[in-house]
Amino acid sequence: MIKSIELRDWKTHKSTSIEFGKGVNVLVGLMGAGKSSVMDAISFALFGTFPSLKHKRVTLDGIISNRPVQAENAEVSLTFTVGGNTYRVLRRISQKEGGFARLEKDGAYLQTQPERVNEEIESLLKIDYDTFSRAVYSEQNRLDYFLEISKGDRKKEIDRMLGLDLFATAEENATSLVNSVRSLIKDEEATLASMDISSFRLQMDALVAEAKKMAQEQEALVRDFTEKEKLHGKRSAELRDMKALLAKGQELSNRLIQLRSSAGTIKAEIAKIEEKGIDETAVRKELADSMAKQEEASRAINKAREEERTLTKNLATCDAGIKDARARLAEREKYAAMAKGKDPAKLSGELDDLRKRSKALIEEGALFKSKAAETEELMRELEKHVGQCPVCERELNEDLKSSIRKRRAGALDEIRAKLEANKPELDRCNSRIRELEKEIPEVSLAAGRMRETEGVDAKLAELEKERMSIKSLLDAASSSLKSASEGYEAVMKQYAGVKAREEELRRKEKYLDEIKRLDIDTKRAEGELEGIKVDEKAIDRLQEEVSREGNAVAEMKAKATANKRYIESLDAQIAEKRKQIDSLAAIEKRIERRRSLLSSLNIFKAALSDTSTALRNRLVSSINGIMSGLWPELYPYGDYANIRLNAKRDDYMLEFDTQNGAEELWQPVDQIASGGERSIGCLTLRIALAMVIVPNLKWIILDEPTHNIDEAGIEKLIKVLQDSLPKVVEQIFIITHDNALREIGTARVYQLDRDKSVNEPTRVAEV
Repeated sequence: MIKSIELRDWKTHKSTSIEFGKGVNVLVGLMGAGKSSVMDAISFALFGTFPSLKHKRVTLDGIISNRPVQAENAEVSLTFTVGGNTYRVLRRISQKEGGFARLEKDGAYLQTQPERVNEEIESLLKIDYDTFSRAVYSEQNRLDYFLEISKGDRKKEIDRMLGLDLFATAEENATSLVNSVRSLIKDEEATLASMDISSFRLQMDALVAEAKKMAQEQEALVRDFTEKEKLHGKRSAELRDMKALLAKGQELSNRLIQLRSSAGTIKAEIAKIEEKGIDETAVRKELADSMAKQEEASRAINKAREEERTLTKNLATCDAGIKDARARLAEREKYAAMAKGKDPAKLSGELDDLRKRSKALIEEGALFKSKAAETEELMRELEKHVGQCPVCERELNEDLKSSIRKRRAGALDEIRAKLEANKPELDRCNSRIRELEKEIPEVSLAAGRMRETEGVDAKLAELEKERMSIKSLLDAASSSLKSASEGYEAVMKQYAGVKAREEELRRKEKYLDEIKRLDIDTKRAEGELEGIKVDEKAIDRLQEEVSREGNAVAEMKAKATANKRYIESLDAQIAEKRKQIDSLAAIEKRIERRRSLLSSLNIFKAALSDTSTALRNRLVSSINGIMSGLWPELYPYGDYANIRLNAKRDDYMLEFDTQNGAEELWQPVDQIASGGERSIGCLTLRIALAMVIVPNLKWIILDEPTHNIDEAGIEKLIKVLQDSLPKVVEQIFIITHDNALREIGTARVYQLDRDKSVNEPTRVAEV
């Protein structure tokens, strides 16, 4: 039993919760209110799809609500019971994350993957989606659908609901396959008739003989070629060795010339150095003395440079102090000018007096305004009253009123004059207050800054005296640094001369070592050259022999290659002929196999037809048995004793038993029944179909069941839905726009509304 469903951002439903009960559950609303969306959600919650989605009339993204704005997810939660346990399935569709599913049993998680959730629900309900869509959730929108469609379509539709369409499809496929196999056999028999297999075999024998002969010739040629190639390789190696030895002798001769030339050049350089008569001992002593002087001069420079750096830093510090002192003195002069002739205490006293005067003037002005308003009010009251004074209650005549009016007008003019005289003095007072409020802080600041500069004059004089002393010391330090630098340059010049003579001596030593090495290399090269004896004429003769043998080897190789290609061509022709022969033999075998297959397919077709007929008879018998039991419950009158589904060769006919006396008299429902009778008959068929297809699941969904039914028929249908149908079906779900179905007394009714003009979401209320 389905207990409840919750929808979040599902199509037109923003947030909908519906409780279902046993018996009839009615969803009432106008077209587009979201009724069918609830049934789609039930199917989706159970099986992850529904007819429009299955047939791709809508997409997953099209399910997610966009009213009033586009949502990110759509969610449906369905609670149902099976075998005393309560299950809750939750499915979510997300634009970013795809699908999500979870199945709970009595509050505990049971499955969390969409595929596993589907399998678990199918196991619990013992049906799959295809069976559910055929037996329980039909997209038709009226009960007499099966009576209005043509007989060919009616047979296909009922066969589909009973699952018999699979047999028809299989039989059609088997027939198509039989025709295809027959066509293949005919084509291949024609192929065999057009080819001479014995001729192919004779051609192949000739090619095999030719290939064998060429293989023998190739074997002999390859053997001779191998011997010639080995001899040619041996002679070629001998020639390479002789040429390498000759090249090595030439290389040694060139090497000796180079060594002797280098030795002569180096000896000339040594002679030039010796001509200079450099004394090594004296040079080393001068170098040591020069380095000592260089060190001493470097220390002197560093000392003078450090002293100059320190004095320069001190001078900069002193200059900064002088600059700061002079700036402070200049600032003092500026503040002295600001404070000249001004006493902060007197100014503060003046400000206090002015503030008091301003306050008094403001209070006096307020008093004048109050008096003026009071006088004006009295004058207005005087004009209102006639005959009696509103204050003293004495009699008023026109002369007295005129006298009072004149006196009060004079008093009012006097008050207004005082008020006008008060305003300029208050403005002057406030203006001076603002000036003093700005001036007093400035004068106080100037006095404070002047006190801060006391003693700056003495400090400036002291700093200027100190600067003169530092400048004198810095000039002396700069002079010392200059003298030290000049001495260092003289020492470095002397050191460079001594260093150059030392470098000449080192170069001479290097040259002497190089002469010794060249002598050793020269003697080694002379010894190697004496051991090389090469006959250039013998090399030329051997070169000619190698060339002749190489040409012969190349010719043999080219011939062997040509022979190999010819043999490969023969092998390819042999393979092609063998392939053709094998192909013809395979065709013969395939023809035999296909003839055997053809016989089996004909047997299979006959079995399909027999099985389909037997199964149809059993299913129709079961349906008619159930309808016989249902009919008295659903149809309370006696004019039609029974109902049956008559399975003919090319159609199904729904028939009533009109009873001619005690005998059965079956007549087609669409020929004799009224609209209401037709609807009850089709309802009986729908229930029987569901109970045969899904015997363990007693649900049925009726989409617009009152379509084309008159008022009398609707009344009968309501009575059936209220009294009879709940006895055989556990839950009935009705989708309708007909408010008459609200009258089903035992039903749970929900009203669905939506203002489509403003694209608002669905509203649901239990009636």
